Amino acid sequence: MKNLMLKVAFLIVPLISFWGCQNTTNELSESEKDSITKEVRSEFDKVIAAANNHDADAMMQIQWNSEDYMYVGNGTITKGWESMLKGFDSVHSNPKYQSFTVDLDEVIIRVIDREAAMIIAGGYFNNFPTEEGPKSIKLALTYLMQKIDGNWVITVGHESTKEDLFNL
Repeated sequence: MKNLMLKVAFLIVPLISFWGCQNTTNELSESEKDSITKEVRSEFDKVIAAANNHDADAMMQIQWNSEDYMYVGNGTITKGWESMLKGFDSVHSNPKYQSFTVDLDEVIIRVIDREAAMIIAGGYFNNFPTEEGPKSIKLALTYLMQKIDGNWVITVGHESTKEDLFNL
């Protein structure tokens, strides 16, 4: 009986150790997190600059070109890169919306792993055209960015405001 228990122990202990090693996340060093944060922030800043220049094509260069891409805004889920391009283009090519800018007060980046990071940002759509005239509208953004084919891209996006903005 003792020999059987030893044999089982010699079999199970390595299996548990192997399984445990396979199922642990690779911890990132602070240096790696800082590097990823800088890479992600650089791409995020490009999206905001493109939005402020009302350049839908430039905005879409940082979005994942896939039918699995999703964006949520104004209570609507937009699925697929092509659909989002049409949505961004309809807003940013419309002369009515050429005056607004996106100005962020806070940007938080949480590195999930070597190929994923979450961005949470808050700020304002400033100089946004409304029936009452231009105004600032509070804005919150949440983006999941993933490194796909060596590039950081937005795979899921969400924007929230208290008002229905783009009545197209």
